[in-house]
Amino acid sequence: MTNPDAVRNSDVPGRILHPSEPWPVGVRVMVRIMIDDPRHKFTDLLGYVRADGPLSVTVETRSGLRTVPRRLIETAKIIPPPPPARKRSMN
Repeated sequence: MTNPDAVRNSDVPGRILHPSEPWPVGVRVMVRIMIDDPRHKFTDLLGYVRADGPLSVTVETRSGLRTVPRRLIETAKIIPPPPPARKRSMN
């Protein structure tokens, strides 16, 4: 039986996502991943979870889809949707 609180709280902004647990598809996330660069150990991805598999997670960023092996994920969290675009003044 599914815990209703777990389902209701699965996409709460600020919730930390662990690499080994299932991620809710469709939520906006910030993911810090390890990279192979001598000057920088990590980079961040900002986008929406589009696929969740046992070995990787696919995040849709502004620059396209990124499939990240779970073993490279340092940390991740759900973040709120972006604020609505402001209307420009036509003065």
